[in-house]
Amino acid sequence: MYCPKCGCKMDAENRNCPNCDYVQENKIQDISIEKNQIWSSRQTTIKVLLIISCIICAFAIIPPIWQIPMTCSYCDKIKRGEKVGYGFIICTILFCNTLGGILMFGDADS
Repeated sequence: MYCPKCGCKMDAENRNCPNCDYVQENKIQDISIEKNQIWSSRQTTIKVLLIISCIICAFAIIPPIWQIPMTCSYCDKIKRGEKVGYGFIICTILFCNTLGGILMFGDADS
């Protein structure tokens, strides 16, 4: 491994450059932070799509009976950090929001 600042050879275990004292950042931590931000934005997108579909379908009586509890359940599960099951995802696709349900598949695999 080489120092990105001066190009001097560095030990893989030592994060400080012996030539210029450049400190190598922990890239694993940065990657996990980026991944959490991506999942968080995907979950926010799913919540917004579910809420929009509840508002659009509020003119009929039957759809909100399914959509409102499923949207609240999804938001509660995300808040508690629980995984969403495939049955819930399929019901979301059929009864609530197709795009939100498809995005849930990607969220459930992680």
